[in-house]
Amino acid sequence: MSAAPRVRRIRAGEAEALRAVRLRALADTPLAFASTHAREAAYPPERWEKWARESAAGPRQAWFLALAENAEATADSAADLDADAPVGLAFAVIDADDPDRAHLFSMWVAPEARGTGAASALLDAVIAWTAARGARTLHTAVTIGNEPAARLYARAGFVDTGRREPLRHWDAETALLERALARVTSGSAGTLARMGFLRAFPVLYAREVERVAAFYAALGFEEQFRMAGPDGAPGYVGMRRGNAELAVVTEDSPRALAGVEPGPGPRHELFVYVEDADAAAAAVPGAGGIVLKPPADMPWGERVGYVTDPEGNVVSLATAAA
Repeated sequence: MSAAPRVRRIRAGEAEALRAVRLRALADTPLAFASTHAREAAYPPERWEKWARESAAGPRQAWFLALAENAEATADSAADLDADAPVGLAFAVIDADDPDRAHLFSMWVAPEARGTGAASALLDAVIAWTAARGARTLHTAVTIGNEPAARLYARAGFVDTGRREPLRHWDAETALLERALARVTSGSAGTLARMGFLRAFPVLYAREVERVAAFYAALGFEEQFRMAGPDGAPGYVGMRRGNAELAVVTEDSPRALAGVEPGPGPRHELFVYVEDADAAAAAVPGAGGIVLKPPADMPWGERVGYVTDPEGNVVSLATAAA
């Protein structure tokens, strides 16, 4: 699968599709969920029908499905969906006691759809829907050690609250995350979530990553994500202060990834998330820039290309990983 799946809210008659994809998710990544495959496989049909029905139009909860391109083209009924089952799902809930709080549960993407943007599209849908319902914060949890999911949530604007909870049926722990939601005005719901993913932030080249990161920590930036370099020393530190963010990377990074030598002067690049890294890179020469390295799949799960602006400043063009 190469095309990004389309995401939409579940329909009332799709209980069987919901059961199939939910059980597949529980079997594929049991450590990602608080429930189990054995438990939910025993649910009677009526429970799945009620879940689908109340999530299709109710104001307090919504299941979102990621569908392959050819499935969405014909999926006007549950029967049409059988030809190509959903490849991802996410569950959004407005808190019954506090309508300013919303929750994201059961996020999952099938192996064949990972790397297509499905996870980002599901997050977009949940963020837009919960904001449109008037929630001010969105809460979720990620299992400690699940770094791809942690990076996905960090890119979407979630921050670690520092609170931890045990995963009920496994000897594992989850980190509780939260994200502020913007107030939605008329016409803004469709673009609300997209702003969270198409971010841009400076990447600073450093001889001593830890030392430079400590400098920005003294200015109020808090570490959000860390990745070691080949030698085990800090290779990348992502930091945030409010809505501002930056990253500090080893000076070996531009040499290895972009093929450029960091000079003694300004040592940074602009890291920009785009809808399609390949298409964005192809447009660079026409805008007066140079493609240093065409987009390629990176070890950390993103597709990134390296270009320069008309004055030679390095810009990374990235498509967010699923």
